Amino acid sequence: INDKLCSITTPLTRGDRVKIGTDDDFHPQEHWLKYAQTYRARVHIRHYLNSIQKDKDKGAVKLELCERCHPLPGDEVVGFKRKDGSILVHKCSCDVALSLSSQQGDEITQVTLKSDPAKTYPSGLIIKAVNRDRFLYDIMDYISNTMKLSIESINSTTTDEIVECNIKTFVHSISELKELIAGIQSIPNVYEVK
Repeated sequence: INDKLCSITTPLTRGDRVKIGTDDDFHPQEHWLKYAQTYRARVHIRHYLNSIQKDKDKGAVKLELCERCHPLPGDEVVGFKRKDGSILVHKCSCDVALSLSSQQGDEITQVTLKSDPAKTYPSGLIIKAVNRDRFLYDIMDYISNTMKLSIESINSTTTDEIVECNIKTFVHSISELKELIAGIQSIPNVYEVK
């Protein structure tokens, strides 16, 4: 907007010059509905989202992931049938799952989360290290270039030459997360990754 890179949710004012970039791999998101100003734009976004949902729903049971334990493909998981036909998926070790199993044991169902190259899951890492030159560069290079993963945010603080770095990234499976952790652990001066 006016030769500055802006979020798609930025409000426009009369006279703004807008250049729109496109990418075949990028698609409308549900949160765009909150920002679309015209009826026509909202109709097109809803139409696209509904068509995608119908494709997903054909012959498939809707799986919802527990927001507390964040199960990933490859984790040992358990599912609980809901009245609407969907299945809520938890890690087997999740406190909520343990509680539900004692209350709703007959609602438990076998579930396997399959890795999908087109689907990623949010993941948080906490890294502790001894500070050195290019430390953050090496971390970002490993995540972005070696592992080819997206980084949502990085928050790093250094106290007495000890770095604590919190990174939010996206992974495809638990095995990829373990590979990411092992790779970061091998970077010089890294003390702990969890």
